[in-house]
Amino acid sequence: SDTQIEELDAFRGIYERTAHIRLIMGAIARAIETEGRVRHHVLLYGEPGAAKTDTIAAIKTLLPDNAYVSLNADSMTRAGLQKTFFKQLSETGVPPLMFMEEFEKVSDEKVLQPFLSLLDQRGMIEKNTARQQERLHARTLVIATANDKIYFDMMCGGRRLPNGTVHPGAISSRFVHQFEVLRPNMDT
Repeated sequence: SDTQIEELDAFRGIYERTAHIRLIMGAIARAIETEGRVRHHVLLYGEPGAAKTDTIAAIKTLLPDNAYVSLNADSMTRAGLQKTFFKQLSETGVPPLMFMEEFEKVSDEKVLQPFLSLLDQRGMIEKNTARQQERLHARTLVIATANDKIYFDMMCGGRRLPNGTVHPGAISSRFVHQFEVLRPNMDT
C-alpha cells in the first residue's frame, strides 16, 4: 500500500512516486513468482532531475545484491552486455532483474540487438565469436529509465508518423509499463 511504501526508510525523500514504486515492486514480484516466465518490463521516462534514478536506487536497497545487475547506457557495448550476463551466470546465476539507466543513450544497433531477445518471450542472450557460440536463457525483468521518450521510441525501427506522433520501435514495444515521471512538487 502507499502507506507501507512511504514508511520504508528507502523511500524517504522520494516524493510523489508511490504509484511507480508499487508498479515496479508488483512487476518484480510477478517475475519472481513465475520464475521469469512473465516479465512486464518497466520504463520510467522524464526529464533529468525527476527522481527516476533515486526511485530505482531506493528499490535496489530492498533487494539482495545478487538479485540484479545495474547497467548504464553511457558505457554499454555489446561485448560488455554479453560479458556481464555470461560472467554473472558463471558466478551466481542469471540475475532476475536488470536496471538500465538512460537506455536511450545506447546508440549502437549492435548493442541493441541482444536486448531484443532478452526483452521478448525468448529471454535469451547470445554470444557469438569466431571461436564459439553460446546461448543463455536469461529470464530477466528489465527496469529502465530514459530522459528522451521520443528518441527511445525511435530505437530499432521506430518512426515518426505524418501526424507527428511516433510509432514505437522494437525496443520500446517490449516495455509493457511505460510511465512518465514528472518533477515532484516539493511545495505540498
